[in-house]
Amino acid sequence: MKLDQIETPAALIDRPRMMRNIERMQAHMNALCVAFLGESIGMAAELYEGVCTDLPPQRKK
Repeated sequence: MKLDQIETPAALIDRPRMMRNIERMQAHMNALCVAFLGESIGMAAELYEGVCTDLPPQRKK
């Protein structure tokens, strides 16, 4: 699918960049001895896979 074929609004996720950011944040949280909440990570992964069920209903246009 080409970018101009995507219906908007749409969330575009660069998976490799997302995973690098998650790993960097996890390392930072580990250094601070702070628990890192994985809920947002799971939701981002679900969005990427197109199976996210936790989104609010879309607004009518």
